[in-house]
Order: sequence, then C-alpha cells, then structure tokens
Amino acid sequence: MRPAFPPPVHPPTGLFAPTLRPPAPEEPTTKRPYVMEDRHLSKMLWGAADDEDDEATVAIQPWRMGTPRLKTMDVALVLCLNIGTDPPDIAKPTPCARKECWVEPFSMPALKALETIGKTLQSQYERWQPRARYRQSLDPTVDEIKQLCVSLRRHAKHDRVLFHYNGHGVPRPTPNGEIWVFNKSYTQYIPLLVYELQAWVGTPSVYVFDCSAAGTLLQHFSTATDAFVLAACGPDEILPMHPDMCADVFTSCLTTPITVALRWFLSQNERSMGHLEPSVIDRIPGKLTDRKTPLGELNWIFTAITDTIAWNLLPAPLFQTLFRQDLLVASLFRNFLLAERIMTTLGCTPCSLPALPSTAHHPLWRSWDLAAETCLSQLQAVLSPPSIPQEITFHHSRFFAEQLMAFEVWLAFGSKSKPPPQQLPIILQMLLNQALRVRALVLLTQFFDLGPHAVNLTLSVGIFPYVERLLQSPAPELRHVLVFVWAKIVALDMSCQADLVKIDGQQYFLNHLMTPLLPPDQKAMTLFVLSVLCHEYATGQQACLQNGLLKRVTLFLADPHPHVRQWACLALGKAWEAFEPAKASALEDKVHLHLHKVAQTDAAPEVRASAVFALGTLLGHHPSLDLPIASDCLVPALSDASPLVRKETILALAHLVLHPHYQPPFEHLAQHTRKTDAVPDAIAGLGPQAPHYTKVWHALKEMQQHDPFTPLRPLVKMIVSRVNTGALGHTLSPSHGRLHRDNSLPSMATANGRVVAGRPPKPSVLASQHSSLGNFGGLETPVPEVHRLPDALVSSLYRWACAKFNRPLLESVDSHEDDELDPLSAQGAVRLERQRRNARWKLLASQLRVEKEEQLAGYSLNLRQSALLNTDSDMTSLLVFHPYASLLVVADATDQLSVWNVDNSERCHSFANLNPRGSRLTAVGWINEDDRALLYCASDDGVVKLYHDVETKPQLALAFTAVPDLVPGTRGSGLVTAWQQQAGLLFAAGNSSVVRGWDLQQERCVYQAPTQTDSCVTTMATDEAIGGLVVAGCGDGTLRLYDPRAKSDVKAILREHTSWIVGTHLYATKYELLSGSVTGELKFWDLRHQKVSVKTLEAHRSPMTALSVHNYAPLFASGSHNQFIKVFRHDGEQMALIRYHEGFLGERIGPVSCLAFHPHRLLLAAGATDSLVALYSADKS
Repeated sequence: MRPAFPPPVHPPTGLFAPTLRPPAPEEPTTKRPYVMEDRHLSKMLWGAADDEDDEATVAIQPWRMGTPRLKTMDVALVLCLNIGTDPPDIAKPTPCARKECWVEPFSMPALKALETIGKTLQSQYERWQPRARYRQSLDPTVDEIKQLCVSLRRHAKHDRVLFHYNGHGVPRPTPNGEIWVFNKSYTQYIPLLVYELQAWVGTPSVYVFDCSAAGTLLQHFSTATDAFVLAACGPDEILPMHPDMCADVFTSCLTTPITVALRWFLSQNERSMGHLEPSVIDRIPGKLTDRKTPLGELNWIFTAITDTIAWNLLPAPLFQTLFRQDLLVASLFRNFLLAERIMTTLGCTPCSLPALPSTAHHPLWRSWDLAAETCLSQLQAVLSPPSIPQEITFHHSRFFAEQLMAFEVWLAFGSKSKPPPQQLPIILQMLLNQALRVRALVLLTQFFDLGPHAVNLTLSVGIFPYVERLLQSPAPELRHVLVFVWAKIVALDMSCQADLVKIDGQQYFLNHLMTPLLPPDQKAMTLFVLSVLCHEYATGQQACLQNGLLKRVTLFLADPHPHVRQWACLALGKAWEAFEPAKASALEDKVHLHLHKVAQTDAAPEVRASAVFALGTLLGHHPSLDLPIASDCLVPALSDASPLVRKETILALAHLVLHPHYQPPFEHLAQHTRKTDAVPDAIAGLGPQAPHYTKVWHALKEMQQHDPFTPLRPLVKMIVSRVNTGALGHTLSPSHGRLHRDNSLPSMATANGRVVAGRPPKPSVLASQHSSLGNFGGLETPVPEVHRLPDALVSSLYRWACAKFNRPLLESVDSHEDDELDPLSAQGAVRLERQRRNARWKLLASQLRVEKEEQLAGYSLNLRQSALLNTDSDMTSLLVFHPYASLLVVADATDQLSVWNVDNSERCHSFANLNPRGSRLTAVGWINEDDRALLYCASDDGVVKLYHDVETKPQLALAFTAVPDLVPGTRGSGLVTAWQQQAGLLFAAGNSSVVRGWDLQQERCVYQAPTQTDSCVTTMATDEAIGGLVVAGCGDGTLRLYDPRAKSDVKAILREHTSWIVGTHLYATKYELLSGSVTGELKFWDLRHQKVSVKTLEAHRSPMTALSVHNYAPLFASGSHNQFIKVFRHDGEQMALIRYHEGFLGERIGPVSCLAFHPHRLLLAAGATDSLVALYSADKS
C-alpha cells in the first residue's frame, strides 16, 4: 500500500507557493495568552458593588495638615539676667561660663550689656523668621510681662506666639510651677505662675525656658492644649557652666546651631582639629542662606540631617505638627535635636512638650560630623593663603551625593515590607539644588513606582509644596519626571486638583501635551492628570476649557498608541461631565463625531469603551442632540464583541433613558409596544424624534433578553424595569404635545452619581435643520440640569483606569516577563512548573511519531478500554481533551458541560453554558493551552463564550455573538470554530454565508469571507505553521480554503466529496489535509497540488458521524451511527474495531456521536447518543 502523502519531486506550485516559508517549530517558544487582560479579571469592573481591586482601595494616610498652617509672627524675648548678681540658689565656680548670645556681659556696663544681649538674641531669631514682630523685655516685672503677653496675643489673633525666657539671673523654677522675675526696684525676686503666663499668652503658643531645672515646668502645661514647650534641662539639673561654653548654650543651640555644633565638634576632636582655634568658625566664608557657599552648605546639610532624624523617629502626625506646620517652630525643634546631642555630653537632658524620643546617638549625626570635618579641614588653606598667590578651590561636601547613592541602593533592594528609606527628607532638600534636582526627581519616580504607599510616604515628608513650585520652572529637562511625579500624586489623592488649578497647573500640562515627539507614556500621564483636574471639579473644568483642552485633546483621538487614545477619551468625558459650557463647545466643534468613529473602529476594547463613556457624559445637553447621539452613536456599540464596551454603552444609555426629560416618552413607548396594534399610535405620539426613541428602546429590550454576557443583563433589566414601573403614571400633555410625568426631578447624573450643577446651553451652539449626527434638527426645550443615577448604573471605568497609575509604570514588558520567569517568584514558580509539565508531555508525544515509511508499516496498536464515564445526560455531543492537564470536557446535546479527570475517572465539575432554550452546543475548544487555559463554547445561536478555571469554579470571561446571521435549526451544523493561538484569531462559521475571524485581543471581527455556497460550513481546521491556512468543510461536500492574510475571499475549492463533511484535519507544518464525509469516504490531500486528492479510503459503508486525528501518532479514528468505531493507521491500515464496551456484560456501544484523541497521549474518548463516554488507551509497539 502506497503512503498517503508521497514527497513532491518538483518545487511546489499552486495557491500557497508564493507564500511558502520554512516550517515553523511545532510548539512556538512563546504564545501570547488571550482574554487574560485586566479588563476581563478586574473585580472593580465585574465584581459586586462593594468589591473593589486593591488598587482602588488605597488607604490614604493623612499627609496634609489637619489644621490650617500657622505662623509665629509675634515673639516675646524675656531676659532675667541681673548682670553682676548671681542667683542665691546656684554657686558658680571661677572661672565659669559667662557669655550670653556670644556676648561677654562683663566687657561693658551692665545696662549696655543687657541691651546688647537682647538685640543679639533678637537678631539670632530673625535669621529664622525675619518678618516676625519682636518685643524685648529686659529684667522685667510681673506687670510688664503681663502687658507684653496680652499685647502680643491681641496682635497675633489666631497665630502662634513665642515666649522665650532666659532665667540665668534669677532662682530656678519652683515645683509649684513658678518662674522668677523682679520687682520694680530690683530688690526682690517675684514669682510668676506659669498658669497665669499661659492665660496671658493664650494658644497657640511655644515656650522656650532657658534656666536651671526648667523641666519642672512641663508638668504644669496641659498636653491637650496647642502649646509647645522647650526646656533646657531636667527638673533636677543645673545648666552647664564649663568656661569653654557659653552660659546660654541651650539658646545658642536653638538660634545659632551651626556655630555651636562646630565649636562642640572642635572640642570633641582635639587630636584632628587641635590646630584650629574656635574663633576660626566665625570666619567660615559665605552666608547661611546661600547654599553654594561653605557656610550655607553646612546649614543646608544640618537642616537635611535634623529633618531626617525627626522624620525617622517621630510618628507621622507629630512630625507634621512640629516640622511642617510652622516655619519658626520647625526650626526650633530641628535645633532642639542638636541641643539634646550637645547638652547630654554636658550632663543636662533637654526636654520638651510634646516629648520627643532621644536622638543624641542617631547614626546620621556621624554624617554631620563628616561634613563638619570636611569643611573645617579646608579652612586653613582658605583663611591663610600661601605667599605665592594661587587659585584655592573649596571642595564641597559629598554628603548629598552619598545620600543619593544610599537611596539608589535602597531602591535596588527595598520593598514595601521593609522599613522606608531614611533618606527621603534629604531627597526633598536636594530638590532645592539645581545640580542635584534632576537626579533626585528621577530616583523619586522610581520610589513612587513601588506603589501608593511610597507616594503617601513622600507626601507625608512634605514634598508637595516643592513639586508644586517646580511646575513654574521653565527647565525642559524637568518636565518628563514632573509629569510622572504628578501622575502618581493625583492617582493617590485626587484632591490635589484644587492645588494645581490654583497655580494654573492645567496650562503646564496642556503645553507639555503639545510637545513634539512626546513619548506615548508621557502623553497618557499628561492626559490622566488633566482628566483628574476636571473630575467632579467645575473650577478645573472651567480652567481647562478656557485653556483649549477640548481642541487639543481631540487631536490625540487618532494617536497610534491605544493608551493615549483611551486617556484622550476619558479626559474629554471628564472635561464636559455635568458641565454645560464644555458640552456646548464640544458639540459646536463636533467632537462627538470623532468619538463616534473611535467607538466604532478602534482596535482596543478599552479605547472603544472610553469613547462610549465620553459620549455618555455628553448626553443631557439638549433633546435635539441627545437622541441622535444615543441612537446613532451608542446603540451600534451594543453589538460590540467586548463586554466592557457593551457595559459602558448600557450605562451611557441610562443617562438618557432615566433622565426626567426623556423617561416619560420611553414609558409611553413601553406601555404601547405591549400591544402590537398600538405601536404606530405610540410612535406618532413621540413626535419627530420617534425613530430615535424606538431604536434605543428596542435595542435595550433585545439586549435584556439575548445578551450572552450574563452580568450585563441585570443592568439592562434595571433600566427597563424603571421605565416599565413608571409607565403606569405618565400622561400626555395636550398643551405641549409631549410627554411628562408628575413630580419628575429636574436632575442630570454625573458618571459617578455625584451631583454637580450645570448651566443650560446657549441656543446659538445648535445649528441647522437636519437630523444627522453632524447637523441636528430644530431646538427644543433644554433638558433639566442635574439628576442622579442608582449606584449600580454608575460607571466604574474611570476609577478602574485611574487605578492603573497606582501600579508600577516604569517596568518594561521584557522585565515584566523576566519577573514571571523568575523561579523564586510566586508567578515564576507556577509558570516554570507549567512549562516543565508541558515539556514532559511534548517529549512523550514526540516518541509517538513515525518519521519513515518503513517504520509506518511495522506500526501496531494494542487498544483497550481504560474507563467508562457516566455523564447522566441524554447524549454526548462534544469532547475535548486538555493538551497538558488530565482533563476531558464533555458536552451534552443542550448546554451542560462536565469536566473529568481522566487519570482517576472522577468528575471535577459541571456547569451550564446557559445558551437559550432550544439551542445546543456545537463546538468546544481551548485557548492559551500552554498557559492558563480557557475553555470556549460555541452554540448554534451564534454565541461564543469563554471561561476561566473550568476545573474548579468556571468564571465567564468573554461572551459575544460570533455569527450574528446564523440560521437557527437543529438539522444544520450550528456554529463551528477553529482557533489560531499565535494570531489570537477565532474563526467562526456555520449556518451562515460568511466565514468570520475574530481577534480576541481586539475583541472584534477582523476577517470576513463569503462561503460562496448555499450549504452550511460543517467543520473547520487551521494551521498557523503554513500561513494560517483555514479549511472549511461544507454540507455540500466541498472543502473551501481561506488565507486570512490576503483578500477576504475563497482561495480554492476542493470538490471531490459529494456529501456532508464530518471532519477535517491539517497535519502541522506539512501542507497535508485529511477530510471525511458522512458517507464514510476519507480523502488525503496535498495542498501544494490541489487539483485532485492524493488518496481515497472507504472507511465506512454506513454513515460516518465522527472523525478524529492524532496530532503526533500516525492514527485517526472514525465512528458510525451503526455503533462501531474504527481506528486506522496513517497509511489506511485498520488497527482496531470497537463494537462493545469491555466488562462482564459487554454491552454494545451506542451510535457514535463524537470522538477525540488526546493531543499528546495515546488516549481516545468516544461519546454516543447515550450517557456513556468511553476512554480507550493504547501503547505504541
């Protein structure tokens, strides 16, 4: 017997010769999974009303000040020095500390010294708050202090008052909470209760007590009041009196921290710094406020370090209160950390209210010591230039560069579960430096990309005013990173929209949007920020409208990148949502026509859904505009293959149908369409807009009954039910000739149910007398302005799209795939195990091959029944094995499917496809079989449904009408399919005159070709390795070949069969085809020579009802209505004949209805017109 497919002796000719290419590998190394996008799996889109994704439920920790920002603008400087007379309770040694505010009081007359010290102290405070109102009280009496405090509080109003008390010349405070002042003649010390002082000063306030035993006073302040207290030492401690220190070392730490810190550093490091006198510190070049100078750089580093220490140790609310609410208070508490470090070494423990944890030994102080040493070590060269003049270069500290490097290391190894990076406040300080700003921002974007917690953490540090100020910078190199930063910020907290609009931020982003050659991610982020500016915020909508948002954003509806097009649609929808001026402007510019085109033709389902969302928010402007938009733009989208698009269309139409202006006509139509003879009267009563009302209503009714994606039906039912319920109460108004209902609310819904007032449109915007989309009819009464939809009819599309910006944005596709392949990750481990499993099956399957004719002749088969499954159904119509899992899917004659484990013959799960009564399942198959496989089920009502997790809990992921013109009937073939994994194309045909190819990534039909026959398509096969060739077997016996890459037409017709084609099979990569007809005739074809078949085999004389071909082994099986199964070798040799079930009774098998070989195992499943499915296994020999 000659082989079925002899090798060609000449180059191939015919239809596919020009497109021949080397055979593709049997199993491509990568196959893209389909119907696994977020739009299919998101709980926010498809879950319960209270079931949201993690990204949507980000808990925002408070980062704004709970109370308004305060200013300390009134300061009382009270000095009780009594120069020349020591207090009686302290014995001062000789020598001892004498300097006050770096002034030697005994170098001048006492009165002048007192005045000088007062002025010096004021000048030191003015460095921190130059605009404050300072009042000195030198050696005062009680009455003077009272008068001073009352005056300051009166002037401060609700701002903070600072009370600074230096009690070095009076006794220490008493345990009763008394400080000491003088009588008028300075002959006595007079006590002053701090309770009285608090009553005079009021709140908010801050107190500085620089005196011995100052900590005694803290217990007399209430922690509940808005009063802060800084005390120089503990209750039982005396101020340090070391002669090398100043007497007011606590005050000096608070007001001149750099000087004190450097002097203390010299005293602590005599071995390395002994060659420098303390006086050299006063000669450090520069100004404290100039960061480019040595002194200014030191001050900048000191600020960064103390800020960072506080942020790392304090609770976030306390940090916000002390370090971000008030400029002067923040400076005092930063400097207080230095005071604690220095005075602890001098035997004192400064204390405060609120109490702070100890910071004296924080590791960052070492960084300060290094910066101080770097600066001081260069002073000798700077201050004592050599005799020969030469250029002296001052080397700046590497503190910030090293901190940036530390932050970068943390980013490389940090995670949400680890402590946050301690450098965040330092990064904030770097934004002030032009040289470091870009690098700091780039690292911040990487940190923000870790998730919302990172953004929230950075906002709590206080970055917001800095990045807000940077929007006014003209530097082009900042724009990309700033857009990213702001996208992350507004994704976390949309309330920032008000801050942006206040500084005209919309102009910044609109200008950036129009930058030439802008990358797609930048366009999308910019559009996202603009959409947030308009989200439920009329002030933002007005600002964006005035700056030309509509015209600019409309240009991006044609952008090549789908993410950009999606956000262009969403930004437009938000720009006019419940905002009548924007709606009028959009309609005048015919923006809705562009959106209509996008909704109809865009390749991305998310973009089409977003366009529908934008059209839905445009409704409610004017009757002569709303109805044409709804009927001509939205109704066609109800037939979209994407459930997301259909859902958004339903929600958009809810704006119209349930609007108080439009609901009465729909109620009138609903009431009369129940009576067939009353339909013309009902339509006549609706006036010139009747066709639009009728089209919308009939489309909703049709969808309620027949939409294949079941989660959508309750939404339509809710709309229809509300109309039907209201139909009993509507009346026809004879005076106006239109319908109305009593007690209707003049309201219009926003897309999320929030009520936002709008204005009626200007009639001048509406033009012409045509009823087309671009040119609407005459004007009617404007619709009411505001109304509210039920929560279930509120779109979650915008929230879902926004949530994506809370996810990582900087990861490339390649890096994401690398993460999935990482065996140490959870996803990578699962994927790796799945790949190993697949490889094992492929290896076993490859051993079933027969490569040579000599091997084929010796091929034998030992076939035996391995299991008998009872499906409890009337018959089995379809069988399909999972290629890599031990699963078999069995379908009955209606809509029931059961999933079986073929290793233990146990049923895993059963479920219903829920196709309409009277219809039946006609095709099942797997997609993504290498990865997370989905089962698709096709029924003879033209619908295809795809399910996740069929072996456990099937979840409907996608459902659409694949063949809308399918002719119903039990005698036809129903809906038949063929799947191409690499291309993502599902071909569908049947009782229809068209073969269609559906792209499951785009979720739309991308290929249509006429069958050119009156007969139905009965079976289809495809092979991507030979150009995606599709073979369709028809009921008239013809085989029709299609090339989806070329023009949509039949490429060739093979006509040798004369009856119904039962099955077809394309041998992978070989251009070889096996076909079988109902008469039992099998034909082998070489598609490179299509005129005649290579071989014909008469397998049956009785009707053949099933045909299955093994993918690897040279075997095929056929089944007959006369209750037998034959198994053939590739060359036509019969290997087995099955008539009876094995076992004790040996019953005759039923009329065979379906057969299926396992793709990788020698395992055959056979179904019949009874409830039994038999499994036959064999060994190759």
